[in-house]
Amino acid sequence: MRAIGAILLLAWVSAADDRLEKLLSRVSEEAEVFRRSATKAIGRETLQHKGRMAPPRIVWGGGASKPEPRYKVREIVSEYGFAGFQDNPEWLREFRQVTAVDGRNVLKGKRDARQALAEGMSSEDDRRRMSMLREFERYGQIGAATDFGQSILLFRRRELANCEFQIEREEFSGAQKTIVLSWRQTKEHDAARVYSGRKLERKLMSGLLWVREDGLPLKIRLGVESVENDLPVIHAAEIDYDLHRQGFLLPARMRYRKIAMAKSGEPLVLVENSATDGNWQLFQADAEIKFTPVDEGDPQPK
Repeated sequence: MRAIGAILLLAWVSAADDRLEKLLSRVSEEAEVFRRSATKAIGRETLQHKGRMAPPRIVWGGGASKPEPRYKVREIVSEYGFAGFQDNPEWLREFRQVTAVDGRNVLKGKRDARQALAEGMSSEDDRRRMSMLREFERYGQIGAATDFGQSILLFRRRELANCEFQIEREEFSGAQKTIVLSWRQTKEHDAARVYSGRKLERKLMSGLLWVREDGLPLKIRLGVESVENDLPVIHAAEIDYDLHRQGFLLPARMRYRKIAMAKSGEPLVLVENSATDGNWQLFQADAEIKFTPVDEGDPQPK
């Protein structure tokens, strides 16, 4: 009986491994398509930012109570896309051309923002792209991380060997059945780059991956831990993807939280970001950049 039980267990494990391999094969396929196609798409991002401000150094008056936390709240609307630098074109970054901040138009007297972003993304001048990154930083986010929209690239075929995966459960998202996979990085090849103080460190990530029954990725959750000002800090993000009619995934929603654990054990929310992306268009990088709409449809099997 023990021999029969062992054989059945091996058969079950083999079937589970085969199912996981098939799911990951589709995930990695979609990641490769994203890498090839996403650099030709530009959408509109609306980012809601909430960042905890440092307490005042001087508190006037005789009150000894602890000052209430203060937050800087900001809404940033941008044209949004992906591009790489010439020295590492496969490492995609998020690029933005800000159009409005807190409802105020910041493009007065300037040319079309989408056109400007497309030209910058397709330029061979890395200095121009670096200038675009620095310009976005000027709009006052406090301590927020970026570059979550391309998280699907964590699961390209060549990166799968740097992670461990496991099927956790099945669940429904509305009427759609999904499979939830847990994952964690085991090598630093594509680890997160996190500043601990002024020191740049590479930190391994872990999280969950929601896929359809045919393996199409729907949502990625990731987390990474670091240390800032001698306090443990957790970065947590969740990215939803939609499959567009042109045949590749693009981000639809992103949520990000940065939480520090105070010495008292109380969690302190340092940053909360939420973003929605839509109104996608494809563009052709030629002498005259032209846009075509990207119809957003329900993600049907290819």
